[in-house]
Amino acid sequence: MLRFFSALTHRFAATQVNEGLDQIFVKLKKKNINPALLGASGNRTLYDFVDNASIERLQKQTTKEINQMKVQRSHHNEPSH
Repeated sequence: MLRFFSALTHRFAATQVNEGLDQIFVKLKKKNINPALLGASGNRTLYDFVDNASIERLQKQTTKEINQMKVQRSHHNEPSH
């Protein structure tokens, strides 16, 4: 039963992180850049400057950190001998 709750907690944490990243990206999409600063015409947002590699790195980093938290919790929950 403890494993079930641990997996559920891990999945919940991962979902929260992904939702948090999505919220950041939504904000970046809404933040217009002054075209005069870019020397370009048309509407561009901060999100236009986020590349896929950066998004993948963020997702991998957060997944790694969640897994580390999971390991720390499992060690913390282990009965002492």
